[in-house]
This record gives sequence, C-alpha cells and structure tokens, in this order.
Amino acid sequence: TMIDNNHDVRSRFDNKHDDEQITNVTYVVRKHYENFETIDWLKDLMRNRIRHRNLRAQRRQSWKKRFIFWFDAWSGWLCVLLVGISAGTVAGFVDIGAKWMSHWRT
Repeated sequence: TMIDNNHDVRSRFDNKHDDEQITNVTYVVRKHYENFETIDWLKDLMRNRIRHRNLRAQRRQSWKKRFIFWFDAWSGWLCVLLVGISAGTVAGFVDIGAKWMSHWRT
C-alpha cells in the first residue's frame, strides 16, 4: 500500500502471475477542486486492462467466451465503421437533396 499525503493517493494491487486471473485492484486518486473530483484516467485504464486480461485468459474455456473476447476486441472498430457509414449516408442525402432543391428553385 502506498500513501502520498500531498495528493491523497492510495493504491493496492493484488497481482497474480501468468495464467491466473487478477481479481482485486484498488486504485484511488482523489484531488478535490471545490465541488468536484477529477476523472481518474489511470484507474479506468487499469480496470480496462484487467478486464481484457481476464477475457483473454477465459477465451479457451468455451466458444461463447471466445466470441465475447473477439467482440470486445473489435467493438470499437465496429462502432467507428457504423458511424462512418451513417455519416456518409447523411452526407449523400444532403448532397442529393441540395441538388434537387436547387433544380426545383429554378
């Protein structure tokens, strides 16, 4: 456990080796600025890495867990693809609609 009195930082990591799952992570950073606390990007990053490691360790147990692992790995790219297709579709409708309305005006 590490305590820094200047910034009120407490951290505890229970780390397991190789194929074992990491089960317990406590990482708290609190910096008070009047009425709110800062977003703890390191804590979010650590949770995401641990979640991904646990999914990777479990992917050989069943086909369902393998699918969940691959879906988790590619879900961000799938979202980017769908946003790009949606933006292109909307831009196409705007372009066609603008040409149609300009011809309609004349």
